[in-house]
Amino acid sequence: MIITASLATFASVAAGAATFLLSAASLSNVYEMHSTVSQHQLHQRQLEGSRSTSTISSASMTSQILERTRQWKTTVDARIGLQNMSRQDLIQLFLQCETPSLDELSGYTCDGYLLDNGPILSHVTSFITNKLFGRGKPWLGKVYYSFRDTGITDEKRIEQTQQTLSNDKNELTERPFDYYVGASSITPQCTSLINNYAPHCRSWNPMSLIRRGMVDELRILPLQGKKDNEEGVVLIGMGYFTWSGGALNSAPFCLITRRC
Repeated sequence: MIITASLATFASVAAGAATFLLSAASLSNVYEMHSTVSQHQLHQRQLEGSRSTSTISSASMTSQILERTRQWKTTVDARIGLQNMSRQDLIQLFLQCETPSLDELSGYTCDGYLLDNGPILSHVTSFITNKLFGRGKPWLGKVYYSFRDTGITDEKRIEQTQQTLSNDKNELTERPFDYYVGASSITPQCTSLINNYAPHCRSWNPMSLIRRGMVDELRILPLQGKKDNEEGVVLIGMGYFTWSGGALNSAPFCLITRRC
């Protein structure tokens, strides 16, 4: 009885500590996103005011972070560079990127990579993406079908099923979403490519209730100052749950296109 009570007490303390850490990490991420977006909007207003009174060189109008990306020549350079950036830098970069057109994505499969989401929530994001939604198999990316506005999230599976749309028997496409260009919840005065999963979630499925709040916002990252690159298109994204902090608690990721 004493051992049982001790285990129960330990479990309760551990659960409380975990809840505290996750809550603190989430609040820290929300504050970081809010302050970074606010600083970006202030900077944009200052630039607009400066343009009306004096000439500004293109160099001064380009942030150091965006300037760093101009050195990336290939999609591999971009992936490695993004994977080595902090969450705050990724947010700043996202805010300065343009919205892709639907034509730039239709007919493409995109390899996906999770990026830094802080020392604690990076692990949480990986668990949700690869273990919870992927049923223990790693997330691979997304598919944007041509001539319709519905995409699919790729997750790896052990066995081939009728839902498989890839030549690789270990790749299964599921988690459909609608995609469109719409108002950003991160910066409402701007637009993003929106991936909305809610229309494809069944209300009676417990996991669907969780996925119903999933939203991705994506913007196109230029390589060497150009959006179009023969190697593919690089997208930087912010994924979030509307019921868990919303856009302010976004997790960064990137997509790199390859033809379906």
